[in-house]
Amino acid sequence: MRARETAFSFFSLLMVSALGCSSGGPPSGEDPQGASSTGQAPDAGVDLGPNELPCDVREVLEEICVSCHASPVAAGAPMPLVTRHDFLALAGDTGKTVGERSLERMHLPAAPMPPLSEPPASTKQVEVFEQWVAAGMPAGSCGAIPDKPAETTCASGKTWDPAATSTAQMNPGLACRACHKTQASDFNYFFMGTVFPAFHEKDLCLSPPPPGAKVEILDTTGKVTMTLLPNAAGNFMSSAVVAGVPVPYSARLVANGVTRSMTGPQTDGDCNKCHTEQGTEGAPGRLVWPRVYDAPPMPQPPVLDQVIPMGDALHVTWTAAGCDKILLYRNENGGAFSLVYTLGGSTIEQHDDGAYSSVTVYCYRAQCKAGGVDSVDSNEVCGSP
Repeated sequence: MRARETAFSFFSLLMVSALGCSSGGPPSGEDPQGASSTGQAPDAGVDLGPNELPCDVREVLEEICVSCHASPVAAGAPMPLVTRHDFLALAGDTGKTVGERSLERMHLPAAPMPPLSEPPASTKQVEVFEQWVAAGMPAGSCGAIPDKPAETTCASGKTWDPAATSTAQMNPGLACRACHKTQASDFNYFFMGTVFPAFHEKDLCLSPPPPGAKVEILDTTGKVTMTLLPNAAGNFMSSAVVAGVPVPYSARLVANGVTRSMTGPQTDGDCNKCHTEQGTEGAPGRLVWPRVYDAPPMPQPPVLDQVIPMGDALHVTWTAAGCDKILLYRNENGGAFSLVYTLGGSTIEQHDDGAYSSVTVYCYRAQCKAGGVDSVDSNEVCGSP
């Protein structure tokens, strides 16, 4: 899934229509490649004061802007938006600052920023930025956003063990087809990649997807021709070494009731080839599930520790944090999981009298519920009494 300048880009506030990043096109009367889309420094000698951003403004920029408007820029963005001075610069010949022009684009239905291919900015994010611009974009105390390379993260705190047996969950984040071409040609499926919760997740970081998440492959008319489901590591793959669908293609990520779409045709299905920790060939970084910023964050799942036989029953232990409730599920001999206990959020163990057969293998997994949101499934532990 070649990124180039247009793949799954999270364009921010000022992209006009360069490289097809905004399907709505530029505002009437503006040249999409002209000076109105670039920031120009104010007159020489003007003291702009401190260059630091307010903390709430910086948070908004980091959430919806700097995957493309970074320093250096990515995905064809016309300028970085990482400092206070970037927003105080003049927006070409418009007579407005970049900050004022940015706010206009956030409210422009036909060509908004973030663009139509992205989840929209939340009401709160727009309010924070709007209030800052209205106040004259005063300096804050949270500094400027650092230049790339960006700091890498691993939201799950868990990584794939390279010494482990090869499975479909192996090597999340690495270029799958480039490796399979020489190491496992029978499994060199045409579409392969990993989707993460953030743009700069580390190689090998296990990234469980949100519930109902999927990757859709589309033809040039926008028709869905293939749907791929991610596994517990965040990896997805098709089932054949040939595309099996019309090429060129485009794709979109679907999760949390919103989508993130590619804005240009692609011919290569090795998604992680460009969607690396820092991004190559114009990609802003990883493939990232879209999210609704007004929604509460998804809690981390519990970590199941062990299953301990106790008489004619099993005792399950785990660790968890920040949960309102713990949902404990059980299956028997590889069957379907069913909810067996709903427990208080501080609970760290449960004695299961329902697991009494010595000839049955019982497996458990759990979810953390917080703020009305369920986590993804935990790891599994199994045992017999």
